[in-house]
Amino acid sequence: MPPELGPDSIAVLSGPTFMYSDSVGDVPAGSIGGLVHLDTRLLSGWLLTVNGGRLLVLRSQTLQHYSAQFVLTNPDLPGLPTDSIGLRRLRYIGDGFHERIELVSFRTEPVGIEIRLAVEADFADLFEVKSGVRDRSARIDRRRNVGGAALVFAYANGDFTAETSVLTSIPPDRVEGDDLIWQLDLAPRQRWQLDLHVPLPPGLGVVEPVRGDIAEVIHGRVDDPLRRWVDNRALVRSDNPMLERVLGRSREDLGALRLDMEIKGQQVMLPGAGLPWFLTVFGRDTLITAYQTLVAGPALARGALLALARLQGTRCDEFTDEEPGKILHEFRSGELTRTGVKPYNPNYGTADATQLWLILLSEYWRWTRDDDTVRHLRDNALAALRWIDSYGDRDGDGYVEYGTRSPEAWETSAGETHRTACASPTARSRSCRSPRATCRATRTTPRCGWRSWRTDRWTIRPSPCGYAQMPPHCSNGSTATSGSRNAAATTRWASTGTRTGSTRRPRTWVTCCGAASSRRIGPNRWCGS
Repeated sequence: MPPELGPDSIAVLSGPTFMYSDSVGDVPAGSIGGLVHLDTRLLSGWLLTVNGGRLLVLRSQTLQHYSAQFVLTNPDLPGLPTDSIGLRRLRYIGDGFHERIELVSFRTEPVGIEIRLAVEADFADLFEVKSGVRDRSARIDRRRNVGGAALVFAYANGDFTAETSVLTSIPPDRVEGDDLIWQLDLAPRQRWQLDLHVPLPPGLGVVEPVRGDIAEVIHGRVDDPLRRWVDNRALVRSDNPMLERVLGRSREDLGALRLDMEIKGQQVMLPGAGLPWFLTVFGRDTLITAYQTLVAGPALARGALLALARLQGTRCDEFTDEEPGKILHEFRSGELTRTGVKPYNPNYGTADATQLWLILLSEYWRWTRDDDTVRHLRDNALAALRWIDSYGDRDGDGYVEYGTRSPEAWETSAGETHRTACASPTARSRSCRSPRATCRATRTTPRCGWRSWRTDRWTIRPSPCGYAQMPPHCSNGSTATSGSRNAAATTRWASTGTRTGSTRRPRTWVTCCGAASSRRIGPNRWCGS
């Protein structure tokens, strides 16, 4: 949780959208909180005051992952003694950001109250929110009382545009700068209610939203896409109540992290990597989650396979580390990415996502026997296997190496993103030089090759020899030749993640540019890239 918002900070989220606030429901200016949608912060300040003072929290809680409530009262304020009013804030994220303010006076005589909502929008990129925000104020256009909106903030930088509109059910009595002000004269025991709405634009990963009146949503009296999704997942019964609660909570959390994408006109669902910084399409995080949750249903795995195949690398690009057949590491859509400052549209700086994609494809088929989907992904699977031999194993030693060519990417990968995560054996404080072959990445490569053969054997079957339908070509255009390796040669076995001397009879290898580059596709059969 963001530390400056306190240990009781509250987050609500839906797809690639989240709102972080403190326990009162406020987002103080300059904090790390706010409303973030598609990697852009649309609200950087959201501060409610009564008679010039902030409120006291009695209780605050999330109700669903997309909704929360805050029960508040007032401290001793000018013209308003302690506990004179009760105020409740109800909020949810659905087809926009919605908040309702319900106020009741406990006074036995009339009372005057000023409600002030201070709004700020800095349109910071998510990468900046984590490090340091660039001042965009000179390029932000502010308008008031436009088309039913009390406030409109608009920002443009080249092809990147963003807009924040604050709509109110009751027009403010006045607007001072970016503050909306309502002046109330409440009778004894009188109630007052205000609805606020910030629309959200469509984009990659936006899920089917919950819709309806705020009170209906909060009390669960509307159609809830999350509930429909959870009800279709596997349900575990146990005589251990704690185990049941843990698994139930896990099902809810998976539903909270789901993202939607449209693939060839079909909606698919896949898991995001986590709140708050990773609510987007990732490679290894998405694949591992989908793999481990197949027992609960194949929908997330199928969505991950299709979505990542759609964004599979097709060319060589040093800035993003894209290579033909490679599965992405991370996708972003904020300003820094859209304007070409950051290489995340998408970024391919990963060592093991391609192998994990192949493993998930095999495991998905084993659970579902969905031959149609596997055949649909045949070309993607072959491209991924070619990447392992042609680009992943750079020196032909049987290990997949990683070394970024991008000036903006992590130097390490396979989950170790800190610069000293891979230390030199001779100098522990110094990171070893890239390209490097980590155990985590290397051990998945033989496994994905064996699983790919097993899946291919029953579904794809492009040729009697597996994948080599034509002689493979080296990067310089020469044609690879078949041959055999002697018994002392080092071998990459499908069943292990190590390199070992072979004492069995020689296999048939494909030699490319003088270096052995092979893949086992079946018992006693090997084919090259």
